[in-house]
Amino acid sequence: LTDYPFTMNVLLQNEPYVIRLHDPEADPAEIAVLEELEVSCALLLPLLAAGRTVGLAELYTNDETRSFSSEEIRLAQALADQAAIAIANAQLYSETRQRLSELEAVNRVSKGFRTTQGLDDMLRTLMDETMAILGVEAGVIWLYDTLTQHLHPKAPHGWFANIQETEVRPGEGIAGQVFQSGEIYYAEAFATDPHTRETTRPQIPPQWGGICAPLRVSQDVIGVLFISVQAPRTLSEQEIHLLETISEIAGSAIHRAQLNGMIQHQLQRLLALRTIDSAISASLDLRLTLDLLLDYVLSELKVDAACVQLAEPNTYQLQYAAGRGFYTTAFQQVILSFGSGLAGRVAADQAPITIENLTTLDLYRQSKFAQQEGFVFYTGVPLIAKGQVKGVLEIFQRSALYAPPDWLDFLDALAAQAAIAIDSAQLFAELQRSNLEITRAYDNTLEGWVRMLDMRDKEIEGHTQRVTEMTLDLARALGVPDQDLVHIRRGALLHDIGKMAIPDSILHKAEPLTDEEWRLIRQHPQIAYEMLSPIPFLRPALDIPYCHHEKWDGTGYPRHLRGPMIPFAARIFSVVDVWDALAHTRSYREAWPFDQVRAYLQEHSGTHFDPQIVKAFLEFLAHA
Repeated sequence: LTDYPFTMNVLLQNEPYVIRLHDPEADPAEIAVLEELEVSCALLLPLLAAGRTVGLAELYTNDETRSFSSEEIRLAQALADQAAIAIANAQLYSETRQRLSELEAVNRVSKGFRTTQGLDDMLRTLMDETMAILGVEAGVIWLYDTLTQHLHPKAPHGWFANIQETEVRPGEGIAGQVFQSGEIYYAEAFATDPHTRETTRPQIPPQWGGICAPLRVSQDVIGVLFISVQAPRTLSEQEIHLLETISEIAGSAIHRAQLNGMIQHQLQRLLALRTIDSAISASLDLRLTLDLLLDYVLSELKVDAACVQLAEPNTYQLQYAAGRGFYTTAFQQVILSFGSGLAGRVAADQAPITIENLTTLDLYRQSKFAQQEGFVFYTGVPLIAKGQVKGVLEIFQRSALYAPPDWLDFLDALAAQAAIAIDSAQLFAELQRSNLEITRAYDNTLEGWVRMLDMRDKEIEGHTQRVTEMTLDLARALGVPDQDLVHIRRGALLHDIGKMAIPDSILHKAEPLTDEEWRLIRQHPQIAYEMLSPIPFLRPALDIPYCHHEKWDGTGYPRHLRGPMIPFAARIFSVVDVWDALAHTRSYREAWPFDQVRAYLQEHSGTHFDPQIVKAFLEFLAHA
């Protein structure tokens, strides 16, 4: 429109304008339009609705003797205004229908998510619902795996199920580029698109194009979503916008499922440690204990083979004790001296060794056994108890393996378990000392959960550690026995573990929460109970996670307990928790001064808090 200044002026000034063929002041571009249309005069009218310009109406005449009178202009403008209102209403109706369609789609996808069990089930539901909403037959999700640092296909439908590739690096192919750029990508035909991988191109049927949309969590891309249609069909702007909306919801849901999976994975590993611990305590049969340990090594670390070599303390030699996942048995007869072979080096140095590619070693090329097994990755961990090498735990994989920190931490924990098992069989009288090391491993795992919670909400980072330490100090001041303090500590660390099941959109919401959102928030103590109660060693610690939102007058949740019915540990913790929350800055308010927090606790003593604990807490602070 910048080429037609009078037309532009009508839209900017919202005033009608008449252009005549022989008007010397008219712009040449405007005159050219009249000549092309073979008319002598044009009346330009803005289409106005509620003060908003929705378009332009043009009336023409080829009668050179005629011009538009003031009355005709007023009449024409009145008609144009009516037309503008009709157009605006039609646009509003269309936008409303589009919005309703999007909301229905979002509700449909969200409802499908609520019935899923686990990440894989969620991904299948996402693809099923998205394809049904858009009426397409082909699609796939590629999720980024931080362990392999590659994208991997999930829930393929249609022709995507025939694609042989199982991983893509960031920046590689359409999926890798969308993951890296975070921008939606449209391809008329995937088979001929310049960004398609050459190895993939022959596997794609012709005339199938579509969209690749990023799956986001805040500013981070966690994967991509492909939707494909066959020519001549293309995806409309409305369908693309709807796909973007679904992708945003899916990204958050997938991320929550991944976090929940991590928690469940940690719980599973914790239960594995507990099971091994129980086996050590209940039996002196070392072979049974080692077999159980190796079963967990293979299942939890996802490796092909593992074995334990026992150390002979007098001869400084290693001898096979138990193994899993091997093709041959020849290595069972091999005896290694400390310093000889990989296991011997681990024992001699009392330090782990990791070899990412065994095939580069002369030792591998000289070993017929190693070549028959086809191992690529190796790690050996010394089994040390009381400063003495009890043996070596060896891990083997027949393909490349990336070992993240939590993998190595769990391997260390398993190695510690194996060392304890061996030492227990050799010297059962020191079992209690060994159990202390296991307890530390449990507590380290709990602290790992706490760090995960803090990473999820930076605003309350450090809150859990502060309230845990202060709760323990107050409990000691109140005369709680030492044997109960360990359960209070674990309960305080895990007091908000149930919030892992609450969506980020609710936890981090800046606006006031709806009644339904408050209902979900108040479920986190019950969720914590359901998560932790199956773990025997955490049951004594449940009082705080389950009851720290109960109030002295019975108006709390989830069970509306009143007065002494509230567990003593929860009554202690609730005072400390509120104190810490008010005494530190949050995004929605500054930290309260000491006197203001103290006044708040005193004001709510006997309603929210146990009066005796409030009194003891304030006395404790005065002397701290």
